[in-house]
Amino acid sequence: MRPYRGIPIDGKDFVFGWLYKCNDKAYILHKHDATLPDYNLVRYAIHHEDMNVCFIEVIPETVGQATGLKDKKDKGEKEVYEGDIALCSYKETTDLIYRGVITYTPPEFYLACFWESIEGVEDSYDVGANNRSLIRGEWQVDEIIGTIHTHPELIKK
Repeated sequence: MRPYRGIPIDGKDFVFGWLYKCNDKAYILHKHDATLPDYNLVRYAIHHEDMNVCFIEVIPETVGQATGLKDKKDKGEKEVYEGDIALCSYKETTDLIYRGVITYTPPEFYLACFWESIEGVEDSYDVGANNRSLIRGEWQVDEIIGTIHTHPELIKK
């Protein structure tokens, strides 16, 4: 199971953990103790009232799931999430760079491309909001440059 992230209702930085929804509210179940098992974590937290686990209410529109992909620029240490704005390229050729938003339409993650550029060429052009590509296989995420929640200006040209 892949983790989730969301921005708390107090508007601070993203929190990471497992998604729990209840009564039209979204919570990220954040564990402070890495030794706790991920499976049945919600049930564990409710029944044990464990102080090492906490429910953090988040803004539902900011919730995004991890894709399982890593940001190449950060040497594969930064997880790529739904809602990230990314620079991507084909693994075979890195001279054509696409900028887009990582989206999720079950059961796959996509790059909703809206801009592309050829390395070394100043011109770029809009490739259209409906241009989506599966993010797996031949694609690589070169760099996460922001999120749609914290840097919406990056999706504009």
